[in-house]
Amino acid sequence: MENGHGNGKDPFLNIAYTVALVDQRQFQFTTFVSRDCDKQQLDDVLDKLVKAGDRQRAYTNKKDFIERMEREEIMLAKAESMLATAMAQEKADWERRGKRGEYMPTAKDRKELNQLTSSMDAGRAAIKKYRDQIEECDRLIGVG
Repeated sequence: MENGHGNGKDPFLNIAYTVALVDQRQFQFTTFVSRDCDKQQLDDVLDKLVKAGDRQRAYTNKKDFIERMEREEIMLAKAESMLATAMAQEKADWERRGKRGEYMPTAKDRKELNQLTSSMDAGRAAIKKYRDQIEECDRLIGVG
């Protein structure tokens, strides 16, 4: 009799669950269940492993999302500052040239303005996406 059973089989099923994390790192959970457990018991163990894996992934991803969001915020702030400086300079040039009325950007200026505002809109969208991902990480971790 091996392991308390006359059939020579191990009385437990070993389960390993590997979670891929950022930067090609991995986290591995291992556990076991009785070989003769019912389907519900096995499903419960597997569900716990998946939930724990999601939570662990959220811990590591949250830091990455925060760093990316902060970089986007810095780039957006720089772009907004550049836009404000460029607009002030163009208005000053408009007045210095003796133009009357409200400043009217040239076609070239409008094109550059559109490119810059498009870039800023993309930055805002990325920041929103990272905020949403951070909130999802918090939900999985159980924060708030």
